[in-house]
Amino acid sequence: NPDSNTTYILTVRSGNCISRDNVFVSVNPLDVQIINKDTAICLGDTITLFANTNAASFNWLNTTQMLEPFLLTPRVFPITAQKYLIEVSDPECVIRDSIKISIKKLDLTTLEDHRICKGNTVAIFGDSVFGAGYEWFPKFGLATPYQRQTLASPDTAVVYTLLMQHGKCSARERLQILVDPK
Repeated sequence: NPDSNTTYILTVRSGNCISRDNVFVSVNPLDVQIINKDTAICLGDTITLFANTNAASFNWLNTTQMLEPFLLTPRVFPITAQKYLIEVSDPECVIRDSIKISIKKLDLTTLEDHRICKGNTVAIFGDSVFGAGYEWFPKFGLATPYQRQTLASPDTAVVYTLLMQHGKCSARERLQILVDPK
């Protein structure tokens, strides 16, 4: 695999006889590469792919959820894992490069609704994800609205929403607390 045009010479000796032959290997300079590395994005996010080539033309072979497939820098917004390929060719050669984009899932399981008597407190909580941040809305009636688990003591019926964020990904889930008079 030479990096440039090269002539290889083969010399065979047998006694006093010498025989030589050569072969010229021409290296096609055609090249293409996707600069991005395989990555994972959040569902709903868009990422720009960056490709370089010395070819006069190129073709993206998978244009699923791709904007501007006529550019070397298309934007993609896959909703499932995708492998994007770029291909360049000339009469002698076809070269491809690819990138895999996977989708990060951040799901909250369904939160449990509650019924309490006015003046009572109930513990409410969402899934535990290492490194995630949490915030409950609305904040009234909650002891710690920025924790995964908090105590709720609303005076009236309320629907609480838990927002969980991990990196750029987020998920929301709701629960209802009904309040019976004493």
